[in-house]
Amino acid sequence: MFLDELSRILDEHESYLKNEQDGKQIKFNGKELKRIDFRNTQLSKAEFVKCNLSGSTFKNADLTDVKFSYSNLEYCDFTNAKLTGADLTGANLKTLS
Repeated sequence: MFLDELSRILDEHESYLKNEQDGKQIKFNGKELKRIDFRNTQLSKAEFVKCNLSGSTFKNADLTDVKFSYSNLEYCDFTNAKLTGADLTGANLKTLS
């Protein structure tokens, strides 16, 4: 996934959270999203199901009610991330920081 496409998707998700007409919830299923910088990003209610997010950074991100079901979260950095209500069912949580 190219960074400009990801930027557009994040903008659409932010609009979704504000209940704006052009908003669209992030729903990734089976995507390769390794080493992506999600630092300081508003991702609440996003869905990452069966995704490979290894090495990604979520520092200071709002991950409230995010779904990480069966995703690979190895070597991810969740420093100061808000994980209230996050679904980590079946996620690979080895070597988190």
